[in-house]
Amino acid sequence: MIRQAERLPSPYEHKPLLDDNSLRLLKLRHAEDPESSIICDLFEVSPDQTRNYEALSWTWPTDGCYRTIIIDQDDSAYHLKIPTNLFQALKVLREKEKSRTLWIDALCINQDDNHEKNHQIPMMPNIYGQADRVCVWLGDASEDSDMAIDFMEAIMTDIWKFDELCKPKQSDGRDTGARWKALFSLIMRPWFSRRWIVQEVALAKEGLVYCGPKSITWKTFSDAVALFVEVETATHRLSEIMKKSEITDHIPNFFENVAYLSATLLIDTSNFLFRRLPNGKKDDLLSLEYLVSRLSIFKTTKPHDAVYSLLAIAKNPLPAAAPKQSRREEDTIAQRGAKKLGRDLSSRPFRVDYGQDYVDTCKDFVQFSIWQAEGPRALDIICRPWAPRAPQEEADNGNARPQKLPSWVRGVEDAAFEVQDAVLGEKINRINANPLVGLPLGHRTYAAAGTTKLRIKTLKFVKRPKHYDMFVKGFVLHRVGELQERSQSGNLPRKWLDAGGWTNLRLDPPEDLWRTLVANRGPDGRNPLSFYPTALRVSTDKGMKGTELDTHDLINHGRCSIVAQFLRRVQEVIWNRKLMHTYEEPGKPTRPGLVHHNAQEGDSICILYGCSVPVVLRRFEKSADQIKREEEFIKIEAAEKIQQQFRTSKRLREQRRKRLAEQKSQKHRWLLFRELLHDSVLRSPKLVRRCIRRGLQESNIFARSSLIVLFVIIIGADMRLSPLAAFISVYMGLVVFLALLPRRLLWRVWTEIVIKWLRLRPSNKPRDKLVGPFYYRFIGECYLHGMMDGEAITYQNENSIMAEMLELH
Repeated sequence: MIRQAERLPSPYEHKPLLDDNSLRLLKLRHAEDPESSIICDLFEVSPDQTRNYEALSWTWPTDGCYRTIIIDQDDSAYHLKIPTNLFQALKVLREKEKSRTLWIDALCINQDDNHEKNHQIPMMPNIYGQADRVCVWLGDASEDSDMAIDFMEAIMTDIWKFDELCKPKQSDGRDTGARWKALFSLIMRPWFSRRWIVQEVALAKEGLVYCGPKSITWKTFSDAVALFVEVETATHRLSEIMKKSEITDHIPNFFENVAYLSATLLIDTSNFLFRRLPNGKKDDLLSLEYLVSRLSIFKTTKPHDAVYSLLAIAKNPLPAAAPKQSRREEDTIAQRGAKKLGRDLSSRPFRVDYGQDYVDTCKDFVQFSIWQAEGPRALDIICRPWAPRAPQEEADNGNARPQKLPSWVRGVEDAAFEVQDAVLGEKINRINANPLVGLPLGHRTYAAAGTTKLRIKTLKFVKRPKHYDMFVKGFVLHRVGELQERSQSGNLPRKWLDAGGWTNLRLDPPEDLWRTLVANRGPDGRNPLSFYPTALRVSTDKGMKGTELDTHDLINHGRCSIVAQFLRRVQEVIWNRKLMHTYEEPGKPTRPGLVHHNAQEGDSICILYGCSVPVVLRRFEKSADQIKREEEFIKIEAAEKIQQQFRTSKRLREQRRKRLAEQKSQKHRWLLFRELLHDSVLRSPKLVRRCIRRGLQESNIFARSSLIVLFVIIIGADMRLSPLAAFISVYMGLVVFLALLPRRLLWRVWTEIVIKWLRLRPSNKPRDKLVGPFYYRFIGECYLHGMMDGEAITYQNENSIMAEMLELH
């Protein structure tokens, strides 16, 4: 029995897990009085124990309000503060007659222990996949949440009457608009904005959604939302209902962009994550790059979770908490993880490390995506906005400032949509145009580099002080010339039409202009529809107001579906972009195009091998001091890399020594001596040379010099012996001599010699050309008319343009 809560001043502290593969479970004790204190037990369960439990999926609040629960452990009671939202969930989940076993991340994982988190996060597939049920907690009930749940039940109970629910008034006189608004408010709750919920729901055997005391099965909930989105996206009938309803003050397009809601993406993604195999197992279908790119609208408490939260459900990666291993150890980890998760052996380990900087996680993800992607579009990831805003760091003056990410890591501020506050609650609005590269699934929209693939050997990531540089191969195609003002809210400026050579609006627009406005593609990524020129001419005739064409007014009030379809495509392409023309240069015709709103005149338009669209880069010259700092930093990094290789080799030797010690009683003494001798002497130079070879190209100099010294010793040892006999005698003498030395001393000598050689070796030229006189900053992707389908490679060959290694800062 435990004492009363008011006598418990001691806070609860998590005890370290006895086994990294174990997990904690929470036993929620029953209570007849719903207002009584919440009492729980936390206990550890080993991997080989049978576990029956339910997992809770909830959202961390940002209001900073906490409540206290009691943890009973070792016949003593402790108090633990938890968020109010979680406290309300425990009150609803607590039963009157029997206890309930739960797994809750906030309580079952020590959030202050990065080591434990690094091991528990890769276990998420098993935690949620083996739970008897996943309970989804949306929050306390509101004035219309019960109405929304009842409405969903009514939709799926009798789907034959669904068309009647799409009318402003039902047969019994009830207003349908209020019920659709209640459903919309429910799916806009904060829970749907969490990125972790994707894997929590996708891996569940069974789901139950709670909103206050009322609940609904996840299948009924998701099917009702899918019907809502399908009807609104295809026909906009529900927005017409809301436009006639007094509840929404007759706002047009109340459900605009509903297809990009977090709830919609969650349900759509979870339905296509797996393919059920004949043996009952699940086959992952979607890559990590696809999931991270498509689900960028979801929020995370820590920016690392933008990647880590999706590892368990992605096709290629295997989440792993192991430290950096050798290539052989990585292959072993991948094979074990693939077998455990039922994945093929092509999967690669992706390390979960909350202790590393956010920029390191971004680099790991970009590098992993490039390795796993298709060759001609491997670099498309640098054009997709996916990275949450970087956390704050302390500046030199003591003030906080956000960490700087490399320019080739695109932030969510460039994403097409964003959740914003509105009069009637949150709403999703467009803030940018759609990425030209599209999503990494299905056919390629463009092929600017033709069939030229990225060669992984030419791709390099070089760590600089506080950032990474990426070296890619490509060439400069054009330069940005005259720029027009950017498109505000997707409207078409009149200056764009004049710059495109369309002065008489009564005539059909120039082909280069209208094709540029739709990026020479239709809404499905195929060829543009034939009526687009006519639709543009009619749009300017009906909707040109002063200095711009108001696309929103024609879409909402124009009453012409053909024009509305065309203008939606225009908005997808030009929103927040600038119209540009390339510089007039001898032998180079000017071309129209669309660029990022931060582009400037003089920026370079480049083709990168492995990127499906042209990109805009800005060139910067390096100072002499900057070049010197980078050279010194590369030397230090190379030395640290060698040290890491030595530590890995030492760990392997220790493991081998332990195995040999265990087998000592089963082997002859001379055999054991031979293996130890081979391990300590013969293998050491091989490992050293391999470490040096991986660190620097100049490693062969060291290897050759070692051989020269060895042959000099042989020749000077005994000139009367034959070369073979001299070699054998001197070599065996060295073996015996080195075998008598302590192995720890031997390794220390090798380490010191190599590291000092690396640091003191004079460098007359940039090492591996990793330190150049200038660098580029990635500005954004680019549409360049007439250069999107392989024409740039033909142009390069005709004009003898040399490819070069471009350093992206």
